[in-house]
Amino acid sequence: MATNSTTLTDFLLQTDAQIRIFDLGRRINKINLSDFQKFERGEIPHPYPYEQTAWIGLIYWNKKDTRQHNIWFLRVPLDETGFIQLSSRDEFMHLLMSRFKEYMERSGDSGALEHVLKDNPYVFKPTDDKMAVFHSKALLVLKQDPTQFYPDALKYTQDKDHESWQHLGIQGIADVAVRLDQKEIHQALSIALANMPEPVFCAFCQSMENEVLDIELATVIASRIKNSDSEQLIANGIRALACTHSMQFKNDTLHTVLSNTTSSQNMILVAIAAKAWEVLENEKTLKLFLEKLANSDAGAELFNSLMVDLMFMPGFRDNILAEFRNPDRSEKLSRAVGAFFQSVSH
Repeated sequence: MATNSTTLTDFLLQTDAQIRIFDLGRRINKINLSDFQKFERGEIPHPYPYEQTAWIGLIYWNKKDTRQHNIWFLRVPLDETGFIQLSSRDEFMHLLMSRFKEYMERSGDSGALEHVLKDNPYVFKPTDDKMAVFHSKALLVLKQDPTQFYPDALKYTQDKDHESWQHLGIQGIADVAVRLDQKEIHQALSIALANMPEPVFCAFCQSMENEVLDIELATVIASRIKNSDSEQLIANGIRALACTHSMQFKNDTLHTVLSNTTSSQNMILVAIAAKAWEVLENEKTLKLFLEKLANSDAGAELFNSLMVDLMFMPGFRDNILAEFRNPDRSEKLSRAVGAFFQSVSH
């Protein structure tokens, strides 16, 4: 095998592997291989930057035997415009190729590539909830059975008694969530979500944030959000609505949430910015969001961190700056904007 590859995908494709790439930053989104290759070459920005980083989950496997597969989790630094930092890319590839050559000299086995990233600074470990969802999605990609935790989680959604949930694990819940397109699971959840105790409802919502919800499931979740005063339940419900099929429904629901006084609670504002950011493309919703954020008891620290993150998203900077200049903004928002510019200038 050649060992002078410029990019990671070039290197893996030389092994004749099948590759699937996901973004793990804001949500777990599949990234087209061709688009990821363009991103690696510095031709296009990353579509889902989070904390000025691309958080990548990569599965590659033997085309003839999916049991021979590996999973890598990589954090890729981005520049101020969302493009890959070429110096970091080249450093990563240098470390990878050096370790690969050493491994080949010792073992001669190019198929066991999981060892070549040991101690690599660009590797990260996802949070437990993301790891569970990614594992479930990986099993689907590899056409393997769900985990042993799946039957209990599925049975729970189908039972009338939802109070006995303490035995459930996040892996089983994730296994159910990634199968929303199955009729029996969809029907069970459309009933169960309305009656689940808050802790297990929140756990299902965290796993469902990566799935496309139809209007039936979205309506059930929106109803619980609107009828709750729990910051945690509302924030997790927003996460579940992140990929709702109807953008209008999502925008209307979250605009209602923001109009409520509880929306100044920090978890809710963070959930909107990190998971349902598309609603902020709406001018009225963005204005309301900024006002609530300026009034948050977290003060400048939360305002500044969310603004830096959102202005890093493709297409958001101009809209946010326009609202910063809006003469109808409140005095409190004006002060928050002034403090933000002062912080970034330093």
